[in-house]
Amino acid sequence: MRKAGKVLLLVLAVLLISAIAGWIGGPEAGGTALLMLSIGLGAYFAVGWGGDYATKVEVYRQELTSKRRSDSSQIPDVTDKGGEDKG
Repeated sequence: MRKAGKVLLLVLAVLLISAIAGWIGGPEAGGTALLMLSIGLGAYFAVGWGGDYATKVEVYRQELTSKRRSDSSQIPDVTDKGGEDKG
């Protein structure tokens, strides 16, 4: 199933659960169920997307630092190590 289909089913499930809670416990219970489910799902997806982004950033960081190491090893050292005072 495609990702859009999964999201649609998830949204429909949340609405169904909150409608059942509203029917059994009244409108306050339905609103509370909708709010709590929305908060939980938002946190779940935020953690997943944040982890994916952190993984991409880490791969990019490692590539960048490996390029810097290889570039810095090719640059000749031009500092004066003779110990002469030029002042």
